[in-house]
Amino acid sequence: MSKTNFFRFIGMIALSLGPAWPLRAQEEAQDTSSFGYRVGYEIGSWLPFLIIVVLMLLIIRKMAQQRQG
Repeated sequence: MSKTNFFRFIGMIALSLGPAWPLRAQEEAQDTSSFGYRVGYEIGSWLPFLIIVVLMLLIIRKMAQQRQG
């Protein structure tokens, strides 16, 4: 394994394990009644579905272009 690949491997491991390290507990409770929280919650609940649909449409479009060309 070359030196640059080794450092890339170590970097990938560090980035992938970063969120696993314990975080501090929040001291204040989240205000779930605010308008901003509710809007963010709605956007967050639809976002994964929308991303999947957009990716599927892009894949279908790319496949159609490859068949024509």
